[in-house]
Amino acid sequence: MYVANGNNVTTAEEMKQAIDEGLDVGCCEVAVVDVNADQSELQKVKHKWSGINSITNLELHDNSITQYKAYNIGNGKLVDNVNSLCSTDLSQALPNLTIIRPFTTPKAHTGKISKPKENSVLSSDLENSIFVCTETGCICSFKSFSDFKRHRDFENMYINLKRCQRDRTGKKANPNAVAKILKTAMNKDGERLFTLKQCLQPSQIMSYFSRLALLTTTGKKVDRTVRIADVYIDDDNLVDILNDIEMDHVREQISHTTKLLFSVNGEVKELDINTGNVTTLVDIASTIYSMAYDYGNQYLYIPRHNRNDIIRLRYPSEHTLTFEAIVNTQSPATVAMDQQNEHLYWTEYTDPGRIRRSNFDGTFTKTILPESYPWALTIDLENRWIYFSTYLNRAIKRARFNGTEMQTIAAPINLVTSLHLDNNKNRLYFMELDSGDIKSANTDGSNLTNIFSTGSRFENHNLVVNGDYIYCTNDSQILKLLKNPGSPARILHTESEHISSVLVYIENGNYH
Repeated sequence: MYVANGNNVTTAEEMKQAIDEGLDVGCCEVAVVDVNADQSELQKVKHKWSGINSITNLELHDNSITQYKAYNIGNGKLVDNVNSLCSTDLSQALPNLTIIRPFTTPKAHTGKISKPKENSVLSSDLENSIFVCTETGCICSFKSFSDFKRHRDFENMYINLKRCQRDRTGKKANPNAVAKILKTAMNKDGERLFTLKQCLQPSQIMSYFSRLALLTTTGKKVDRTVRIADVYIDDDNLVDILNDIEMDHVREQISHTTKLLFSVNGEVKELDINTGNVTTLVDIASTIYSMAYDYGNQYLYIPRHNRNDIIRLRYPSEHTLTFEAIVNTQSPATVAMDQQNEHLYWTEYTDPGRIRRSNFDGTFTKTILPESYPWALTIDLENRWIYFSTYLNRAIKRARFNGTEMQTIAAPINLVTSLHLDNNKNRLYFMELDSGDIKSANTDGSNLTNIFSTGSRFENHNLVVNGDYIYCTNDSQILKLLKNPGSPARILHTESEHISSVLVYIENGNYH
């Protein structure tokens, strides 16, 4: 439920936070520690289960285990003697532990997991079912037509979204991408297409894909009144099919290359983090303080501060990069995008200045709100807030997408030249030009925390958060550091001149 609510669990601290919330399993206490042990004294023993390269699901019995690659597809692999799986003594010397986050009192003392009712719509008792879903790979059956219709409406929307993503990006949908689409998809009225209960986890979607691949590959017809697993008894063929699916997914993940786009003296350059290679992409003859990327249409948006316009260009491209001006505006500083509604937002660093919006192609330009010398900008799509910084009163403010409910959430502070919202933790990360400090705060401005100081003044212009890391400019360098307070920074790249903006680009993937 914690993940279904839009949160991620990618680190030990995030796992602790998920358990502490107690949304499904209550009355559990957990702490995060660092194991201080001599690595040379630790036994590193790898155990391999014969015939299984990776495991998705296990079915536990009294004295045995059934292993599945995708749950209940095929007979699985039965291990009679569980103790035989671990024949090596794995006792370790007691390590020293450094407590990072201590035990806390659980928020909930009772859980919400219960046994499904016998009349559940996912019941395996298909003999008494009246309406059976005929969609390939689906095993659901229903007692009433209304339940069946609701299921089909949801399934059709899900399939259409998957096809839509493939049409827009030209790439096959993967489980993680489809799970994200389900959580964020909205209709033309701005309402969510799926409830949180309807959203599926990547593992569930992977199982669904596996069933589709199984039926497609074998070419067999399935009796819709019998569970799919009962039809296919050749487990060796099943493992080959699922291994192909898994390796296809692994190859796709490996092909994701992280690159940094940055600007130096009017030029946009590309840094391949994996190889260290730097390529000059295009010279736009203007200072650049921010960039934004549209993964759906593969456009890079750049505000030309000295040229009073915003341009876009195709990226990546096999040809020489050319750009087009889509909006004429006054001294644009920062751009941000609403990918769902295909809206571009930006600040005009003038007096009187404005925060403005247009479509991705530059049409239907409108002023959201007037503000003297606004600079940094980020948007919260889920809660419908625009966050921005101002020069005159040295503040961070927020307003609704229609410009109402203006609030000052942090002031007075040094001039903030970059803002980034971490939706997973509901925190703002920002960089101060005057001091070189990187800080974070809750979205209401509370719990202000110092993350890192670059040690230089008036040379810190841009910051971006991607996953657990912060990438920022510091004079002629690009730094990378963890979001945790006190984390050291690593220099990724150094130029001979000042670097004024940076953007993380995930090749063949999506921005996180």
